[in-house]
Amino acid sequence: LQVSRPLERVEMDEWKIDLLTLLQKSGLLDLFSTEQLIEMGFLDENGELRQMKRWWLVAAICCRTRCILGMVLTANLQTSGALKCLRMTMSDKGKFSDAVGALSPWSMFGKPETLAVDNGSAFKAIAFTSACMDAGVTKISTIAGSPGMRGTIERMFSTLRSTLLCRLPGRTFSDTVERGDHPAEDRACLSLDDIAFILVRWIVDVYHNTPHDGLRGRTPLQQWEADLMDGNFPLHTAPTLQQRRLAFGLPMSRMVQKTGIRALNVQYNNGELHSWFLKHGIRPVEVRWLDDNIGAVEVCLDGKWVTVPAVSDVFKDISADTWNATQRALKTKDPKRVAWEEHVVLQTIRVVEDLKRDRMARCSGKPTRTHVVPRVLQG
Repeated sequence: LQVSRPLERVEMDEWKIDLLTLLQKSGLLDLFSTEQLIEMGFLDENGELRQMKRWWLVAAICCRTRCILGMVLTANLQTSGALKCLRMTMSDKGKFSDAVGALSPWSMFGKPETLAVDNGSAFKAIAFTSACMDAGVTKISTIAGSPGMRGTIERMFSTLRSTLLCRLPGRTFSDTVERGDHPAEDRACLSLDDIAFILVRWIVDVYHNTPHDGLRGRTPLQQWEADLMDGNFPLHTAPTLQQRRLAFGLPMSRMVQKTGIRALNVQYNNGELHSWFLKHGIRPVEVRWLDDNIGAVEVCLDGKWVTVPAVSDVFKDISADTWNATQRALKTKDPKRVAWEEHVVLQTIRVVEDLKRDRMARCSGKPTRTHVVPRVLQG
């Protein structure tokens, strides 16, 4: 396989990690209803919580530099995990490396020229194929049952298994013969949060800084930086925020009113949308909404996509999870109140953002984790 520039070929695949995690230690379960937990396989047929679970890892790797561009843990093989991984390849992942206190950057991102995937249902889904088309990425479905067609990502999974997972408690091995009488269930002690923390730290600080035979002794990070220093840039520029909204945004239909449109209890309007309303009246329009940044949405007006900002500047560069937390905080203060002044909303958003940053800082410096991870990363 000959590749001459970063992102010329990116491979993406799924792998069920050989590790059991403890569900009761993860705060993830508090975010879902009983029906959703059953659907995701967290509850058994009797409605009882499963004590342990193995997770799927969806990852994407640049074949030129061997840098990991995206990595998502998911309970089941669904299109959403593949879409999120593809979205990560086109986004700066600094917030993840910062959250775990990594010493190296995770700033590699861009639009792949070709994306090689297997024939799994998540990659064959219309939603994933449409996202690739909207983003201008050529998807290549490799031959089923031939992992060598995606040899770079398969090799990375093998390296992950032999250098990291073998050091963690709760390892299950790839088959019963290899496992033997190893008591994986008795030794499982890590939660999903712990696994995510360790994976990100290992990728950013270990894998990207380990000399690679395929790179003639360079590390993936060195190869990426050397290509950029030599002017060997990716062929395509990174997608704009509008392009990412159109490719990965949640499609929805909204009714245009005199005041514009509303999504997630946020009002959106501008002169172009208002002019369209005066011409067409109250009619539904197609909308693309991205949870990373709810400061604006894309609206299809007469076959043309138009960026429509939120009426209030409070929502600029705010994520959906921050806004949801803000709404919960406001309702806690006064459940009967419907509307809030802008300065109150802004102040609450700042409190939520400060709380998130504080928790991330504490997470990256937790004694229990900083004591576990170095033993994993050293050696």
